[in-house]
This record gives sequence, C-alpha cells and structure tokens, in this order.
Amino acid sequence: MDQDPRPYEPPASGVNRAVIAVIAAVVLLGAGWWWWQQRAVAPAAPAAPVAVAPVEPVPPTPPAAEPVIQHPIEASADAGARTLPGLDQSDPALKDALTGLLGSKAVALFLQTDGLVRRVVATVDNLGRAHAAPRLWPVVPPGGRFGVQAAGDQTLV
Repeated sequence: MDQDPRPYEPPASGVNRAVIAVIAAVVLLGAGWWWWQQRAVAPAAPAAPVAVAPVEPVPPTPPAAEPVIQHPIEASADAGARTLPGLDQSDPALKDALTGLLGSKAVALFLQTDGLVRRVVATVDNLGRAHAAPRLWPVVPPGGRFGVQAAGDQTLV
C-alpha cells in the first residue's frame, strides 16, 4: 500500500476549543470594561461664568438705496416684437433652427423631431438619474444590437 506523505495531525480536541473560547471571552470582557470606563468618565466641571459688560445697542441702519446699474444694457428695437413660441408650437421653430444649422438630412437621420423640445427636457432631467427611458431620447436609437468584430489577434468592440 502507498503511504500518505503528509504527517499525522490529530483531530482538534475539545480542550483547544475551550481554551480559544475562554481567551475570546476574556478579550471581549476586557474591551467591554474599557469601553464602560471611557464612557463613565465624568465631564469636566463647567467653567465659572465670566462677567460680560453690557453692549450698547447699535442704532438701526437706514434702508439701503436701490443699487445703481453701472453698465445698463439697452433694449433692442425688435426685443418687444420677438417672443418665444409656446411649448406646443416650439417644435417646428427648433426643427427649422437645427435644419439651418445641421442640414435637413442630418436632422432627419439623427433626431426624433416629434415632441423634440419635450424629449430634450426629459433627457436633461434624467441626467442625474440611474436610468433614462430610451423612448424619451431626442436622438434616433441605433437599430439592432452592437456586435463584436475580430481583426487578427485582437477583438474590436
């Protein structure tokens, strides 16, 4: 028969366990006693009150004059004529502005223009949250799933 190369180790006896339990109990009791003593230390006696000279009341300050505007901005002549459209009428105005900036092909390809202002507001509102519903995004989500393509020895994601 083959012999086991490991040396013989007797099984742990109940005496070893009892010694460990007694040591643990002593440590816990000592820590509890120390904590109780720290907690029971009497606070320092309060300092004797110091006499304070009475303070004369401060006369009330006169009300402050309205601040003077140092660099006023003059109102433009057409400022009263231009007003922002209401929320329901703002989508066409924003779409026209984006089309002028990016082009109609890019706007149609990348943006969902129905309810665009509401989608942008919902996206900005969701920035601080853990999840934002993709149906509220102002951009068109990519179709399908993302794939992995292997190139030589490397895997491109």
